Amino acid sequence: MTVQASRIIQWERENSKLFIQKIDRSSGQKTDIEFATYFSEAISEGLLFERADQIAALAELIKLGCLFDFDAAAVGFLLKSKNLQLFAEDEELMSSAFSSLKPEM
Repeated sequence: MTVQASRIIQWERENSKLFIQKIDRSSGQKTDIEFATYFSEAISEGLLFERADQIAALAELIKLGCLFDFDAAAVGFLLKSKNLQLFAEDEELMSSAFSSLKPEM
């Protein structure tokens, strides 16, 4: 079996730029999980490039948060289940930056 995939999100760490390819929403939930997966991997790899052992764990939290539209209660529960907490700076970042990155419906 041959599978071909392309990254729809790329973070250029050196330039602090996040590039997101236009997304075709006709695939429904498949598109949502692809976006959440690529988004969480790009963010995690960009933030934790020196801590490769922690990239997968952060990516999983970000992916779940993305799938739940970064709803405060859902994110709060996810963090609590991992014995983590958000700081005021984290909440500010989530409310301003991530809301604009959600794929259009």
